[in-house]
Order: sequence, then structure tokens, then C-alpha cells
Amino acid sequence: MADPSNSAQVSDIHYDEYAEPSFVREVVRRVNTLHPDVGVFTGDFVTAGAALRLS
Repeated sequence: MADPSNSAQVSDIHYDEYAEPSFVREVVRRVNTLHPDVGVFTGDFVTAGAALRLS
């Protein structure tokens, strides 16, 4: 049997629209304290509003 592993998932941060860089840094810091074997960001990373402002 394989060794157990653990993962951390962060979803729907909506960077720039709702989450500032300091928030994302804090989330990453907290996830890193869990020492996951795999860490993933899923869901909506940016919102349409933020993407439109950049165009």
C-alpha cells in the first residue's frame, strides 16, 4: 500500500476583484503550514470585471 498523501485546495479567490495580494499571500502562507504533498488553485482565479479593466 502506498504512503498516504495530503492535498490542499484553494478555490474561487477572484484575485483583484475581491482578494488583494496580501490576502493571497496569507492564504498561501497558511496552506504551506499544512505541508501538503500537492497544492492547487481551482475555480475562478480572476473575474470578468477584473479582466475587462485590464483591456
